[in-house]
Amino acid sequence: MRQIRTTGLKRVAVVYNEDAYGKAGLEGLARALQTSPDSSVQIVSRESVIRNTVEIGDAMQGTMKARPDAWC
Repeated sequence: MRQIRTTGLKRVAVVYNEDAYGKAGLEGLARALQTSPDSSVQIVSRESVIRNTVEIGDAMQGTMKARPDAWC
């Protein structure tokens, strides 16, 4: 969060594991952004992948369409 704020990034894409751990991380990031005093940072894309897969092309293409400033 600090890195995102200090660099002035506003649009974040998230690629997360499609399991409880990945979903908890996504929820934690979303909650942190909502409670942030600087609420101008937003998640513009959420794409899930199967844990331990190397097949992430579809997820990355989905995030690229959203034109994020950064990926998490």
